[in-house]
Amino acid sequence: MASEPVVRSYVSPTGEQYGSISVKLPSSQAVRKQVDHVVLIDTSASQVGEHREMGLAVLESFLTSLPSEHRASVIAVDISAVPMNDGFQAPAVAAEQSLKKLNERFPAGATNFGAGLRAAIEELANSKNGSIVFIGDGMSAAQLVQIKETEQLTSQLRELKIPVHSFAVGSNTDLQLLGVFGQETGGYVFRDETSEKSLNAQQAGELLASAALKVVEYPETIQVADAAITLLPNRPLPLRSDRETVYLFQGDLGTQADLQLGSNEWNNLSVVRTTGNTFLESLWHRGTPTDGLVLGLAGDWMVNLSHQQFENSIMQMEAQGVQALKQGAFETAEQIGFSIQEIDPGNQTAMQLINEAGENLVLQSVQFDDGNPAVDNAVENAIEANQDRTAPRVEDPIQAYDQLVNARTQALRAEVERGIQLALSVVDSNPDAAYDKLSQIRGSVKSATDIDPEARNQLLRQVASVQQDVASRRQKIALENAERNKRRVEVEAQARLIEFAEERDAKKEQMVDRIRALLIEGYQGDAGAFESAEAVARTVLSEYPNSAMGVSVVFVSEAAGQLDKAKRLQALRSDRFLESLYQVELSHVPFPDEPPVRYPPAEVWQALTILREKWKSVDLRNDSPNEQKIYDALDQITNVEFPGNPLTDVIDYISSQHGIPIIIDEVELQNDGRSGDDEVELVLSGITLRSALKLLLEPLALTYVIEDEVMKITTELVVALVVVNRVADSVASKVADSVVNRVAVDSVRAVMKLHQKQEHKTVIACLQGAIKQGQAQPWMYEVLALSMEIEGYPKEDIERVVLSLSDFGAVSFESLMYSAAYLKRFDRDGAALKLYQQASRLSPERHEPYVLALPLAEKVGELEDIRGAAEGILQHYWGDDHRQQHRLAEDAIFNQLRKLKRKGEQDQMQALAAQLKQARTRDLMIRVEWSGA
Repeated sequence: MASEPVVRSYVSPTGEQYGSISVKLPSSQAVRKQVDHVVLIDTSASQVGEHREMGLAVLESFLTSLPSEHRASVIAVDISAVPMNDGFQAPAVAAEQSLKKLNERFPAGATNFGAGLRAAIEELANSKNGSIVFIGDGMSAAQLVQIKETEQLTSQLRELKIPVHSFAVGSNTDLQLLGVFGQETGGYVFRDETSEKSLNAQQAGELLASAALKVVEYPETIQVADAAITLLPNRPLPLRSDRETVYLFQGDLGTQADLQLGSNEWNNLSVVRTTGNTFLESLWHRGTPTDGLVLGLAGDWMVNLSHQQFENSIMQMEAQGVQALKQGAFETAEQIGFSIQEIDPGNQTAMQLINEAGENLVLQSVQFDDGNPAVDNAVENAIEANQDRTAPRVEDPIQAYDQLVNARTQALRAEVERGIQLALSVVDSNPDAAYDKLSQIRGSVKSATDIDPEARNQLLRQVASVQQDVASRRQKIALENAERNKRRVEVEAQARLIEFAEERDAKKEQMVDRIRALLIEGYQGDAGAFESAEAVARTVLSEYPNSAMGVSVVFVSEAAGQLDKAKRLQALRSDRFLESLYQVELSHVPFPDEPPVRYPPAEVWQALTILREKWKSVDLRNDSPNEQKIYDALDQITNVEFPGNPLTDVIDYISSQHGIPIIIDEVELQNDGRSGDDEVELVLSGITLRSALKLLLEPLALTYVIEDEVMKITTELVVALVVVNRVADSVASKVADSVVNRVAVDSVRAVMKLHQKQEHKTVIACLQGAIKQGQAQPWMYEVLALSMEIEGYPKEDIERVVLSLSDFGAVSFESLMYSAAYLKRFDRDGAALKLYQQASRLSPERHEPYVLALPLAEKVGELEDIRGAAEGILQHYWGDDHRQQHRLAEDAIFNQLRKLKRKGEQDQMQALAAQLKQARTRDLMIRVEWSGA
């Protein structure tokens, strides 16, 4: 006997009934036997810090909770799918192998969810009983899974009876995508909660393992009896005993309806929840175009989640409407009210917004004199008619006022207004004529006896006031002439300023042209030209601070110079290699022992041993109690009051106050042009010692490092090198990570110093260690990609790093365009094309992704890629060179038409031609001509 269903319903104002039916199998102890599990673990850039730790811990718990007769295979998923162990293995063995590799793999790239599922299906090709488990956020910013691809993957997985289970963890999770695959394949979906009832990693892994063992039924038929309803999805979905399978419906369910899914039947369905279900209508309309595919309701809890998201959106719209009302944007407030009313009929806040905004619009439209009974009555009637509207007003509010006044009064008002405007238009050139015109108007008003007396008096006062102004104006003509002369002088001065600005811009163009010429000389072999170009570029930046051109030329010239130096060093390395081979051959030539080889005396060897003695203490052992005491002291609250004391005195005071040993590295300070006598100024209280030291030392470009059981005050470069050497030399990753976690390796200045010293390998090791420890910043991926390019890393690895920019943080049009440009620079044209396409989906009205994608589509893309880019240019690009760009787009389409014609594919050819015709269609064309008048 099936368990009791949960039925919700909502009746719209039009009488349409919408609802949801949540059903599940009865509780059962039956489990799947000898299952092959493919675990997809998200290793993209968004999985850093606590999310990475949680994901790995859940993976370990899941694998250790599986029965020993099951098998598991772990695949890391970011821009591609990479196996983390040797195929299917016992869960314990798979856990040991995969976790070791995953701990070494730093998070980078963007999640390609589709590629991960395809890899899992291929892995399960020879398995008779399989399941897929995904651990991650599901956010595929750079590799969105399209509707068609989703439909193909879910159909294939449902046919193979492979459920996709998901544990959503991350700062931003795509629960809809994970819910779609859970809904369509019979998987179990849950997420990392932040509430008090949230599961820890061990419990989450055990729950995931329990879900993966549950039996899933795949019914082949679905039928509803005794009810005139339409289901969504209108196909049989998989059934489980540990979560609900959800259907939406439209129509009258009645009280005798029966739902049958395969051999399971639920009789006499009746609505149990009738209030607060307004969201069901919008949910129905959202899922209708795809037959419910995009609903993603893998369990009744996801129905509640959709309800909460709907309520949150309503609350946000209500807040925007109230804010618009307060700011006087009555039309906007009214529009928001109707938008809320459309999706949430009966919303009281929406009705209040509509009424108040409409009332203010009526009052705003009506200009009248206080105390006029006819006007007051008309306004009251207009406000009363405005109440409780359910649709926008069909009449212009100004018409309400037009009905309040007599037609002749309005005509006279208009005549007076025109006369006043005419008089005012000539008052400067002929004030006497303007005065006579006003006198004529005044006589016309006096002689008008068929208008409202109050209105006539008002018009007379108005004309008299204007006459008085004109009379005063005649007396001010001389003053106005002087003012015009003054303004002419100001205009001339402004023209001189514009001329100066143009000369300044011309100078900038000359300097930029000089930079281009120097860069060309550098590319032609003049190594010093790059440094000269950088010097000119920095001059541009200094003369034009914060300008985009200045920043751009400095970046380009500096980067070009660094790349040229790297290439020259590679050439030098090749030359020295050949010279070394020569020296090797030369070393085979015998030589007489004359003069004889003489070794230093024993005293010299002893002196060398003493000099190396200090390095014996440098190792990677755990912190000693004294070092732990220093770390604890950094978190203590302290007070500092140094109005201008020497650094040595400040350090001695802090050391004495907190009871920790602190020394100053005098040698390194002297090498950096510093000394212990430099003055320090800082007066603060109630802050931690860590923050106090940071504020004290940063102005001097100094920092601290804890080693040899003391805190050492030294330069930032020394600290960065210490950390990098520890990371690079460490054989125990946990030790290296703990060191990285404690030292400020994310200092931009320290990393850039290493970069300038061409210590690219150490930069790579440093940044990868910081990213693994959850200290990732967007700039790290940029520097990492550049360093990897200089060191000659594979382009696939560089692509993984660059795509991290689009996966790190919120997805935006700018981040996708920036990442695509980076990928194109590294010749990853296919990946860059996908990012441009994704950017065009986020902002379809922007023309940039289409223009940049077209040449890439012609180079590496398919017909659909070329068509999309060309259509986007024809529909959205209207820049100064739009004719040229449109011609390029049309040429691309014509080339494809010729190829299709040669292949004899008439259907595709006709469809492409029709799409081109549609893209060239213009809704409205406006021609503006200048007559010269």
